[in-house]
Amino acid sequence: MSSLRNTIAHRLKTLRKQRGWNQAELAKRAGVSFGYLARLETCRHDPQVNTLAKLAKALKVTLAELVE
Repeated sequence: MSSLRNTIAHRLKTLRKQRGWNQAELAKRAGVSFGYLARLETCRHDPQVNTLAKLAKALKVTLAELVE
């Protein structure tokens, strides 16, 4: 498992929970499937940059904040 993949998974989960959202809510807001988001949060998929941008926008953070 890559370090970046692990970082992204942790940040997605943390930011989502801070907003009180479940995975389905974030997936809907970002325009991605629930299954895809679940795989990202469990480090089973490497996201594309455009997907990270959608997730960052939905979470109202910068792309840099999402991957830091």
